[in-house]
Amino acid sequence: MAQYVDIMTDAGFKAVFQDKQVTIKFLNAALAGERQIKDITYLDKEIKPETVENRTIIFDLLCEDVSGAKFILEMQNCPQHYFFNRGFYYLCRMVARQGQIGKQWQYRLLPIYGVYFLNFKLPEFTDFRTDVVLANERTGKVFNEIKMKQIYISFPLFSLSKEECKSSFERWIYTLKNMNLFEQSPFKEEQETFLRLLDVANVNSLSEKERAIYEENLKNYRDWYATIDYAQTEGIEKGMQEDKHLLQIPPETDCILVLGGDGTLLQTARDTVGLGIPLLGINLGTLGFLAEVEKSGITDALDHLMQDSYEIMDRMLLSGSVIRDGKELLKAHALNDIVVNRCGHLMVLNYEVLVNGQLLCHYKADGMILASPTGSTGYNMSAGGPIVEPGARLMVMTPICPHTLNTRSIIPVSYTHLTLPTIA
Repeated sequence: MAQYVDIMTDAGFKAVFQDKQVTIKFLNAALAGERQIKDITYLDKEIKPETVENRTIIFDLLCEDVSGAKFILEMQNCPQHYFFNRGFYYLCRMVARQGQIGKQWQYRLLPIYGVYFLNFKLPEFTDFRTDVVLANERTGKVFNEIKMKQIYISFPLFSLSKEECKSSFERWIYTLKNMNLFEQSPFKEEQETFLRLLDVANVNSLSEKERAIYEENLKNYRDWYATIDYAQTEGIEKGMQEDKHLLQIPPETDCILVLGGDGTLLQTARDTVGLGIPLLGINLGTLGFLAEVEKSGITDALDHLMQDSYEIMDRMLLSGSVIRDGKELLKAHALNDIVVNRCGHLMVLNYEVLVNGQLLCHYKADGMILASPTGSTGYNMSAGGPIVEPGARLMVMTPICPHTLNTRSIIPVSYTHLTLPTIA
């Protein structure tokens, strides 16, 4: 086993940043020239729910300095497309909790800092460190004193060598990222700075119980990483076998122009799953709800595209499989909806709806529509289902001609696994 803990594990992260001296030195390096922290107090990491929101907030670590400014420190290993919004939401909640009754308060807000260590890349960030503050869009000037700041540190984007690390903060990130790989401090000139860090991060300094927890964390982390790596490799190989035509799309492609109607755009979305290339629909068909650019607006649309004057909208995809006798017969993706329907002679189908393997309900209907937010305005709407905001992360399950008076649509969240065994 390595001499020092792996910061990517929960036990390793907390072994390091539950030490007050280490946390103070790190925060001062991260906020150099902005804030000088002399002392901190660790707070309860669990923030109780409010009346309007019954979801408890749990941070990895939460502390405040002597002035009352609060600091959230989190480590995230699992990729999350919504992580930026999540971090912003919780910081706003922490700001709102400062509200006091009475006119004497006058909105005197104390700063809230969120420091997020990411073991993955976010598409919004191109550098290993990204600071998000409230600022004038035109001038870039920060409004008054910083009241809310997010600092995102993406380890996969940090590629500096030991010799290339010039600032104290860069040396901190280099040490934290590679700590489990070296035997002593790599920066002799800052031996005092990192002496305490390496003391608390030393595996041999952990108690027997702490070491057992750390070893279990490390095993789980390595298993998870190996699983993700295998899944990615297998997915790439399978995709190359099943969709060889996609290899014709140059890897440097920034955008795909889709000429046709909504049907063409939906098919293109299925054909380009996993490539991460934005689609621009130009309506040459009869339906153009998704292909928003009309023929008369092609020139203006292309001008905006070439000038990088556009907004990319993320849409959720559905993935469905047909399984019979334990064998997968078909697997497909859909931008709009997946429909389970009868074939042959007219008959009512009995459905059992399982959510994440647990029985939810029974349906008697002619069929079932599973729609994404994009597809909620199509077949789902015609069948009486609700309309959902296109950027939402959920599904809509609507029966077709249900044979009951009280049957309604069900809205599972995006990560839900639905199973619909059909009983004739």
